[in-house]
Amino acid sequence: MKKACNLLWMLATMFALLSFSSCEKEELTYTVIINPSQNGTISVSSNGTSITSGTKIKVGSEIKVSTTPNDGYELATLNVDSIFTLSNNVSIVATFAKLYTVSIQTTTNGTVTVKNGTKVITNGTRLSKGTSLTITTTPADNYWIDSLNISSPFTLTQDTTIIATFKPIIRHTVTIITPTGGSLTVLHGTEEITSGMEVVDKICADTAVE
Repeated sequence: MKKACNLLWMLATMFALLSFSSCEKEELTYTVIINPSQNGTISVSSNGTSITSGTKIKVGSEIKVSTTPNDGYELATLNVDSIFTLSNNVSIVATFAKLYTVSIQTTTNGTVTVKNGTKVITNGTRLSKGTSLTITTTPADNYWIDSLNISSPFTLTQDTTIIATFKPIIRHTVTIITPTGGSLTVLHGTEEITSGMEVVDKICADTAVE
């Protein structure tokens, strides 16, 4: 009977050791969820192998996340670092924001320069909503800026086309004939215009007769 008990004890001990060894070999894993995104895609890999949503990955594994916006969009937010070490279940979420196009209409007799800070923006550039832009117009010789369809500076909130028009400066020679028995004073602002001076179109002269 004693031998039988010893045999049972040995078998129980061996079973316990085998069970403990089996538990030791089990690896702790966590689930990686990749949420579908509008206007872009998310790619996730671990140790160089691409993984899909719902995959269980060994704790401590390095996870790499890359995002690809659709044409006309940019990455707005990503709720994890692009490279991180897996330490719990994780749900990866990315959002993508629309880019807005700045069109600068080609013009003659002058130039239009658009900048974001010190960076020059060229025609067709796509920028984020909320970008601050300034516009500088430079007329060619003997031209002046007649109109600009957008005030400068402005904040980009939609696709925008910038249009400037330039007109030629028309010069006129002023001839002043002094009336008999009086005087004639012609002013441009506070500047007195004398006979024979040249003035340009768009200058309004105030006339005072005494």
